[in-house]
Amino acid sequence: MVEEEVDLTQLLEELKQWDPVLPEPRVRQRTEGAEDSLAGLPLDYPTVAPTLDLPADPVSSDVAPDTASAPQADVVEAPGLREEAALAEELPVQPVTPGAGSQELDAVFADMQRHSDGYAVAEQQLAAGRVFLAAGLASEAARAFERASVEPRSRFAGALALAELHKSRGQLLEAVSWYEHATAAAVPDAAVKRPVLYDLAESLEALGETDRAVGVLLDLLSQVEDYRDARARLDRLLRVDAGG
Repeated sequence: MVEEEVDLTQLLEELKQWDPVLPEPRVRQRTEGAEDSLAGLPLDYPTVAPTLDLPADPVSSDVAPDTASAPQADVVEAPGLREEAALAEELPVQPVTPGAGSQELDAVFADMQRHSDGYAVAEQQLAAGRVFLAAGLASEAARAFERASVEPRSRFAGALALAELHKSRGQLLEAVSWYEHATAAAVPDAAVKRPVLYDLAESLEALGETDRAVGVLLDLLSQVEDYRDARARLDRLLRVDAGG
């Protein structure tokens, strides 16, 4: 059987007539198994040659392809690739400063907080605190209520929520402190402070702070002559002070 020489370049050109985007031949590296097929070639013969993974008759190793005189195959360039490369060369390369991204992000958040409505943020904190409290997360609720109490328009609600939270946990000292914050906060209607004054007096009485409890009850009864059992509670505390 007579072996025929196969011109790979010509074969590739014929295949491109059927598929214009046919990829270029892949370069196959010489491996140990290919030593026998390279036997008898000159020492300066290139060890890397373009090959095609196509079914074809085996080419005799005695015939070396003339790679120097073989014409180069046309390169099919994807549309728009040259334009994108040119644009990339024109764009200036900005130096990267370590930590610059986090600093810019912090600045954005700070600017958003400066321009945000403090009252709306405080209302969100109050709502979050109630959710935490319903879920049994007392510490998280306390932090949310405390953040809400910083805003003047929500100071009363935040302080009252904190006082009731501490009172429910038996922390009367903390409850008294936040009840006093609530009574000192500005409110549109003074009537909303009356139950707070009553609870404050009750907590002070439980702590043995009789004099302070009497003063709070007197303040309450100066606004309303008969509020719950405030009159009877005041009389009892006065008898205690008198030793009766």
